[in-house]
Amino acid sequence: MSSRFALLTVCLFLAVVASTSCSADKKKAAQAADTYLKNSGVKETKLDLFCTSPNASDKAYVAMTATWGFSDKAGNPQKEFFGFIMQKDGDSWKIVQNTAYTDDKQKAIDYVSGGK
Repeated sequence: MSSRFALLTVCLFLAVVASTSCSADKKKAAQAADTYLKNSGVKETKLDLFCTSPNASDKAYVAMTATWGFSDKAGNPQKEFFGFIMQKDGDSWKIVQNTAYTDDKQKAIDYVSGGK
């Protein structure tokens, strides 16, 4: 019985560590895209999707919605949608390619793998 408990404890610990790592990667990749967009004049950003490649954990797709500091004819803030292929760079992430926007996880995986 105690070996089952120990196994369960180890599995839960590994799940927490993996989740924390993924969360940190998500935050760092989003920050890299946010900085890039804000340096281009974007007022606000929102992360729509973060997805790592199942075949290469050092690559990821990030989808962002950017809000510019001006409005359309109706007075609504102007929004634009961006997709990025990201590469792990030490402890951080960097943009290696702009790509099509998607909020679909499977399409994002295809983009990271070089598909269209």
